[in-house]
Amino acid sequence: MSLHFLYYCSEPTLDVKIAFCQGFDKQVDVSYIAKHYNMSKSKVDNQFYSVEVGDSTFTVLKRYQNLKPIGSGAQGIVW
Repeated sequence: MSLHFLYYCSEPTLDVKIAFCQGFDKQVDVSYIAKHYNMSKSKVDNQFYSVEVGDSTFTVLKRYQNLKPIGSGAQGIVW
């Protein structure tokens, strides 16, 4: 299982744009979206690091260092 914690905004925005366009039966220019997504993603990749806890991998902003899990349950992990 891979979870993205405090991940960059381009992924959710991309999903919303595609869902919105498809909802109105309009044609989606996938090449434009893919170029924009890849550019956005590469700009912010250096601001994040990944940490594994159990069977989960979290992608966290670098400003949040030395995180320690303090609890877990059905809804996830508390840092």
